[in-house]
Amino acid sequence: MQYLLVIFTYVLSLAACPQPKEKPQVQKLRFPLGDKELVFTKTIYKNGGDTIFLQLHDNEVTAEESALEYIRENGGVLLSIENEGSRNVSFTLQNQSYTFDPNRIFTPVGLQATLERLSKSSPEAIAAVKAFADSILNHLPDSALIIAVHNNTDEAFSITSYVTDTTYLRDAAAVHTNATHDVDDFFLTTDKDFYRQLAALNYNTILQNNEGATDDGSLSVYLGKRGIRYVNVEAEHGHGTFQLQMIKSLLQPKE
Repeated sequence: MQYLLVIFTYVLSLAACPQPKEKPQVQKLRFPLGDKELVFTKTIYKNGGDTIFLQLHDNEVTAEESALEYIRENGGVLLSIENEGSRNVSFTLQNQSYTFDPNRIFTPVGLQATLERLSKSSPEAIAAVKAFADSILNHLPDSALIIAVHNNTDEAFSITSYVTDTTYLRDAAAVHTNATHDVDDFFLTTDKDFYRQLAALNYNTILQNNEGATDDGSLSVYLGKRGIRYVNVEAEHGHGTFQLQMIKSLLQPKE
């Protein structure tokens, strides 16, 4: 009897101890760009599945942490850029310096515009950045659900931009707002079904005007024109708890 009691006590102690967390598969994807090599970390939990999270701005730490926390518990893939904590990417090519926004490079118009706005443009730089953009797209199969995670600064860019700012009015086919939510926390999607789902859950939500949206080179514009499902989960820096809730609502909708 005493022997059985010792075994029972040992089993209980094992149950009380925290179990080790599953280790992810981590790959480093390397993309040459002029004088540098850009790296994306590909983190895979539970064999990944058909949901891919993408973090294109390395300064948006809250977004990365929210996506990682979700896939750690539920499975999925996160591609996150390594760019020394900076939003924009700079490189040198043929002794010339260039800078671009990595979420403005997926169309020819947007690619040239971001180079010219942040530095300057040249045929060589355009070719190099296009090759980089194509490399990213090669890791985003059309069959997958693409979820971009982004952060913004308090009221600098928000759901209100799509209601009152003439710069963004044409980009939205429909907008749903919730006055009780922070205007900086919102979804933007290319897909009508996701828009209906998220609006029904009373989140700030934008349905992109896929045909008429301004061609800024963003991934949403590129995928929208191709009819590919895409959702941007946008939240203010530091709103990690709510951003994680948004992701859960998107992928695990309530009945």
